[in-house]
Amino acid sequence: VMRSKQSILLYILLYIIASLLWFYISDSFLFSGEQRTAGTTHVFIRIEDLLFILFTSICLYYFFYREQMRDAAQRKLIETTQESNRIHLDRFHAVTSATNDILWDWDIVNNTIWRNENYEKLTGYAPDEHVPSETYNWIDYLHKDDRECIRQLLQNALSGLQTYLECEYRMMTKDSRMIHIRDRSYIYRDASDKAV
Repeated sequence: VMRSKQSILLYILLYIIASLLWFYISDSFLFSGEQRTAGTTHVFIRIEDLLFILFTSICLYYFFYREQMRDAAQRKLIETTQESNRIHLDRFHAVTSATNDILWDWDIVNNTIWRNENYEKLTGYAPDEHVPSETYNWIDYLHKDDRECIRQLLQNALSGLQTYLECEYRMMTKDSRMIHIRDRSYIYRDASDKAV
């Protein structure tokens, strides 16, 4: 804030110098042919010019300083928000590493999926493998007796209005073992009740 206050004062000083130069040049060259009565009018004009410069300088300082304070407050808010987000993210990572569950988040709109590291530990697949799509390709890795049921459950859940889905199925791991999964899902919906 101190540095920004100094830069504001520098701008104001430059403004005052430029204004004084302008009034000097305009009085000396532009208006030198005007007839003035005695020296009182000339002195009055000089005082008026100086008061104008002083008043506009104070106004400029006020507006510049107010903008700087607003910018500083916005920067502080952004820094505070980023720090708060970092703390929440650290806590979230601590929670996800404290469980053996596979946590996941499927962004249906952008067709991206996030899974915690337990997905790879339990299945052998990288967390970004088997991204769901229109054809639900991850269903191909389920036990053949579970595929159609899960596909139907998922389609009904996404096209309906429900916000919670719970199911159990078997999934083939990368080393060809079958593991049992109990999947509990919360479905986010936008204002038009479309799953997102």
